Amino acid sequence: MLRSQRLRAPSSRALRRLAADPHVLLALAVVVAALVIELASSGDTLLVVVPAIVYLGVQGALAFPARTRRSVAFDTARLLFALAVVVWMSVGTGNPATLPLASLILPIVAMAAALGAREAIVVGAAIIAAGLVLYFVPAFSTPAVQDGLVQRGIALGATAVVLAVGTRRTVSMLERAVAHARAASAGMRRRARQMAAIEAIGRVLASEGPTATALDEVMGILVERFGYRYPSIYMRDGDLMRLGAQR
Repeated sequence: MLRSQRLRAPSSRALRRLAADPHVLLALAVVVAALVIELASSGDTLLVVVPAIVYLGVQGALAFPARTRRSVAFDTARLLFALAVVVWMSVGTGNPATLPLASLILPIVAMAAALGAREAIVVGAAIIAAGLVLYFVPAFSTPAVQDGLVQRGIALGATAVVLAVGTRRTVSMLERAVAHARAASAGMRRRARQMAAIEAIGRVLASEGPTATALDEVMGILVERFGYRYPSIYMRDGDLMRLGAQR
């Protein structure tokens, strides 16, 4: 029983790691959509199934890299790999019926824009090149599928641009909102600590009066809770101000 629990623990951690990786979730969505679209066509299913399985397996393996490999370049490379797989599944079969698989580029665009502006620019440039391969080259080299193909390519490109810009703007707004909420929360916590410090100072002075020991304790509160480096307290003695305590 203990052995089965020890075996379940690593597998459970691995599943959580896969579920938390956005590239794996994207791969799963792309593969499921590709298989559903392919089942509705009459092409060679293996030419779509095999790349889809390889793609999902590679992204799953890349979900467990060393910490030093987590970078913008690493995430961008994984997105470009996803784009290459979608392009291959769309035109690699040689069957015009699989061209609708090119619409799976859109979630890749959305994810690139969500990760950052740099990823969106790099993936967007790659998508422009992919659009030439997916639509414009077949349109001018294969008259049988020429009708409407260029128009579909332009529509897909325009949709990708709108989706990328909208996603990036939405994510930026959410990031600013989260940063503002964190700053507001930190300010509230700081003010709460300051009020607690003021109450502590009041309790010390009320219980002991302005004695040397009490004033020294007040100095400690001012330094520790308020962060003052050189505080001092002066007491009025007739027409004079005498130093009561300092740091």
